[in-house]
Amino acid sequence: MTRKSFARIFSVSFLFAFLSALGPVQADPIELASPNEDVDGDFGWYVSGVPDLTGDGRGDVIVGARSDNPGGSPTDAGRAYVYDGATGALLHSLASPNEEVGGRFGQSV
Repeated sequence: MTRKSFARIFSVSFLFAFLSALGPVQADPIELASPNEDVDGDFGWYVSGVPDLTGDGRGDVIVGARSDNPGGSPTDAGRAYVYDGATGALLHSLASPNEEVGGRFGQSV
C-alpha cells in the first residue's frame, strides 16, 4: 500500500500571515501534493512562503521533503518543491547539487 504525503496551506497558521503580506490571501485553501509518492519522504516537514515568482501578484510556497529520494537518488537525499501560491501548480523541483545518503536537503526552507 502506498501512502501519499501532502500539506494543506490552511493547516499552517503562520503561512497565512506571511502570504497576506505578499499579496491577498485566497479564501479557499489549496492542496499541495508531493510530486514523488515516496513513502516517508517527509513532504511538508517545513513550509515557507516566498515572494511572487510568477508575476501573478500572489506569494508562492516552498515545501521541504527532507527524506525524499526520487528515482535513483541516495536514501534520504531530500528535495524542496516550489509551488504557485494561487493555483498550487508545481513550479520547481530542487535537489542538492551534492546529493548524498542522509543529506536531508529541504530540511529547512
